Amino acid sequence: MSASAALVLTPGVASWRASTDARAHAHHAVQLVLGSDFALVGDHVRVAGGLAGVSANRPHALRVDGVATVLLVDGELLLGRHLGALLESGPAEEALERLVAGLDRRDPTSAAVLLDRLRAGVPRPPPRSAAVRAALAHVDEQLGAIPRLDDVAAAAGVAPSTLTHRFSAEVGLPFRRYLVWRRVQHAVDAVAEGASLTEAAVAAGFSDGAHLSRTFRRFFGVTPSQALRAAKGSLGRPS
Repeated sequence: MSASAALVLTPGVASWRASTDARAHAHHAVQLVLGSDFALVGDHVRVAGGLAGVSANRPHALRVDGVATVLLVDGELLLGRHLGALLESGPAEEALERLVAGLDRRDPTSAAVLLDRLRAGVPRPPPRSAAVRAALAHVDEQLGAIPRLDDVAAAAGVAPSTLTHRFSAEVGLPFRRYLVWRRVQHAVDAVAEGASLTEAAVAAGFSDGAHLSRTFRRFFGVTPSQALRAAKGSLGRPS
């Protein structure tokens, strides 16, 4: 979890308070925006009750005139697949209305409340096995070195193919996708603690700041610098 109170980043989920613009783009995350002074524009954008959403890999543009809460969920996460299917369905606006009912769009903790409501409609993954717990611990220890699947599987005491199957089922993200999220999260934590973008990128196993920025943009549609600048106030921390 990010050390920054304004930019919340966990494997598969990111959120921040946005007060900036993003040009037309597409990224790997399902995006929700909650507020009153914003426009999320695109052919596949759905809007209801001050909540707008667009599924992963759909072109869109965001303009924020005041401050809005942005919530991004990886399209490969079980929650992301559920949310993407909801946004692509016929009655999406009705579902969005239910999600946003009673929410204070100005409250910085609204992202956490919205995330809880979304998760309530998704089956929980099975408990994490000892092998997956060992794999997660090994990844955390080796983030700067870009852990290899074979090495992580060896540390977990299972075959690589077994680990990839269990990992996706129990964590909710494919191993390689999870690894990128953790490295980005590690870099953002380092920036929040005072490191330069280049220092943070290298510490997380990226070749340089530009490599980190490209990866961040591919996932979120903005660079880490833009996200950190846009993050205003305090967000509730999704877990």
